[in-house]
Amino acid sequence: MMKFLEKVVLEIKLDELDLLNTCFVLPNKRSSVKLKALLLKGQTTTSFSPKICSIDEFIISISGLKELDNEKQLLLLHETYLEKSIKTENSSFENFLDWAVKFLKDASEIEQNLLDPEKIFKELAEINKLQNWSAADNVKITKDHFWSSLPKLYQTFKKKLLNIESGTKGICYCEASKNLEFYKEGNPNVKHFFIGLNALTFSEELIIKELVDLNDGDIFWDIDKEFIKNKYHKSSYYINAYKKRWNRYNKKEFKWVLDDYKKKKNFNIISCPNFISQANQIAASLNTIVAKNNDETAIVLGDENLIATYMYVNQQDQKNLDVSVNQKLDVHDIIELINLIFSIHYEKNTFNEQIFKRLQENIFFKKIFKSYALLTGLERKTMLKIIDCKTKSIDMIKSLCHFFDFAHKRALEKSTYQIKLKMCCEALRIVKNLTYSFSSLTIKEVLLKIILKKLENVVVRYEHNQDGKIKIMGLLESRCLDFENVIISSVNEGILPKGKTFGSLLPYDLKKRYKLVTHEERDAIYTYHFYRLIKRAKNIFLIYNSSNKGILEKEKSRFIYQLELDSFNDVIFHETNLKIENDKPQNSLIKSAATLDKLKDIALKGFSPSSIEKYIKNPVDFYFSQLHNVKIHDDETDLSSRLIGVVFHEILELIYKPYVNKTLNEKNLLKIIESIDDISKEVFLKNKLDFEFGKELIIFEVIKKSIHSIVKNEILDVSKGTKIKIIALEKELNCFLENKKWEFPVKVRGVVDRIDNRNGTIRIIDYKTGAVRSGELILRDMDSVFDEQKTKSMQLLCYGLMFLKTHKKYKKIQAGLLCFRDLKKGLIKLNLKKSGKVSEFDIAKEEILSFEKKLKLLISKILNPKTNFRTKD
Repeated sequence: MMKFLEKVVLEIKLDELDLLNTCFVLPNKRSSVKLKALLLKGQTTTSFSPKICSIDEFIISISGLKELDNEKQLLLLHETYLEKSIKTENSSFENFLDWAVKFLKDASEIEQNLLDPEKIFKELAEINKLQNWSAADNVKITKDHFWSSLPKLYQTFKKKLLNIESGTKGICYCEASKNLEFYKEGNPNVKHFFIGLNALTFSEELIIKELVDLNDGDIFWDIDKEFIKNKYHKSSYYINAYKKRWNRYNKKEFKWVLDDYKKKKNFNIISCPNFISQANQIAASLNTIVAKNNDETAIVLGDENLIATYMYVNQQDQKNLDVSVNQKLDVHDIIELINLIFSIHYEKNTFNEQIFKRLQENIFFKKIFKSYALLTGLERKTMLKIIDCKTKSIDMIKSLCHFFDFAHKRALEKSTYQIKLKMCCEALRIVKNLTYSFSSLTIKEVLLKIILKKLENVVVRYEHNQDGKIKIMGLLESRCLDFENVIISSVNEGILPKGKTFGSLLPYDLKKRYKLVTHEERDAIYTYHFYRLIKRAKNIFLIYNSSNKGILEKEKSRFIYQLELDSFNDVIFHETNLKIENDKPQNSLIKSAATLDKLKDIALKGFSPSSIEKYIKNPVDFYFSQLHNVKIHDDETDLSSRLIGVVFHEILELIYKPYVNKTLNEKNLLKIIESIDDISKEVFLKNKLDFEFGKELIIFEVIKKSIHSIVKNEILDVSKGTKIKIIALEKELNCFLENKKWEFPVKVRGVVDRIDNRNGTIRIIDYKTGAVRSGELILRDMDSVFDEQKTKSMQLLCYGLMFLKTHKKYKKIQAGLLCFRDLKKGLIKLNLKKSGKVSEFDIAKEEILSFEKKLKLLISKILNPKTNFRTKD
């Protein structure tokens, strides 16, 4: 089957073109490189290379501006914001970031579509005035002032950008459309070809329509007749509109409506229970393909966070791989250290041995700097400058750069730490350079946030290998490219397509009015990319996450349902739930020296009950999640059960927080009920969830109703004369375990959701948003506590162990779960089954000693160099 770009090269008649005066514009760099290779292959004589570029590069070059990167945009906007002296509840830099990122994105999209940002932001201010009409006077005045100031803020911000000949993407596109006549005058003989584009902004439309007629250029669309004739098929949403709307097609041929989709294909639709099994399945599918043919294969990662896991289980020769997905580097330990440094800095301390020991609480610091006595004079001087509260921001970032340079030199050659430190040093140097240009960075709060933001986005880039037949990429990278074999992962709702996201200040109705992109148009864009990728492929593997854990289970994508309903021949579907067994030793992972070092770090920092649960259920999952920070949960943009758990916990903490160390009474509890609605909204907004529409509205109401039930149950309990005193909420606990065989101290740590005193009995309460099955909190003896089905009991006993070890005055406690899904049962307590009878029991010294003994045996097994990590059957 002829590929799209090959068809384009044939159509343009290369030998008849003046390549020096030819410009090819494609969706991205990868497709530009591919076209260049095809042109070179088809060229029979020596000539100058034509201009080949992405649509972004082309339009920004016409604008005459430089597109400013995101950090610089934010800092310039913050400077402008401070100059305007807008004193509102959003004044802190952290709150500024919450709305500023959305503001810049919205303004850029408005400019790209040649609309008036000031007019739209004024309308936004009026909408928010209506929404805030019932708020208290002082709140209303503050919020109205904030929203009404945005048009002026943007006007000043844009003026500053243009003064330095820079812009956001939107400003560049807007200026390019204004400069179009100048560009045409400067390039009178250039013939333009636009290839494989879709979902154009109004500025792109204007520019392309003008240039495509200059010197008889052309534009090549890639759409199938099956989609173009079906008005309900979203993949043709944009192209159908251009076909009908553009005057060009009254006289000229529309290129092209092709007929590829209905040709013979093999579809394999595969469900996987989690992230790791998806990576294994990709490897297994690739083995199947390579065994049958040697054609180019695309691995398209719906969720690009899968790259690290896949690269570990990959069984193909690295020379065959061409990876364009960046791997996010886990630098949480370095981020923790920087937060600790700034925390000590604010305390107005001076650097000494005591401060050094505090810094050694961070595992990363302790690994690099083992002794205060071994510090060089220059290292001490640098640390002194970092800790000194009088140090200015510019000197602080310089000293941080020196500090991490020292750490980089001390790190073991070619170790993971050395790679991390190299990347972090580069990120810090970028921030240091920014301090010379932006006065906002003289504010230390701003400096810290920018450092953390930069470090959170540190990635490892793989070297491009154009000769590699296995191309690993994201969906957008696949534009214009065709492959015989295609493997697509994470084909789930909320990922492919993206679905609703809330990264905008503009409400849906306002976007619709001005024809800006809403979730509906975004779905159409993803639909086009998905179907374009598979329509010329022969072997297609669609892998989706079938996990049904938590409140919102993962749902396979509507694309899969749609494919199942398409009634045409020669399409084979295999719906399977494969158990993957690779030849590679990931089913039995040997503990290397580096792995043992990481286990030591975890032991010093502390094993959490949830990490122990992971090991009990599957040691390989423990290996990936705890040692390599590969998360088993799914993409954070989706409303996952994990996020629901966070929201539920935060609301309960905030409503009860004012009553810590107080005995609850009916009056207190009624006040708590009154606060639930406001606090729930606050928590949803903080977690970037919309409580007014769709699934989030349902979840919002369900959570509120559940919390009402919890508080009402306590009112009923208190009304009967029960005395309940809250001792702590979200309490951090830890204790050390002693074993002569261990060469280093081992800690257990965790956060207890609630500790209270009910009628003289101390209770440890853990909130659970998932289901609690009958029998999970019923123990036969302490041996059964480490069974896979009893991990919830194990977690409660871990909390009991930590509490009793650190609160010697208490001799016994009770422990139980409050289950979000089954609140009628109230607190489900830990039970003991003896002689066929089930009864509640108090956790006392005898039980704790027995549990501690068993826990030490398990941790010894985790730390044992000879015990490999094995996948459970």
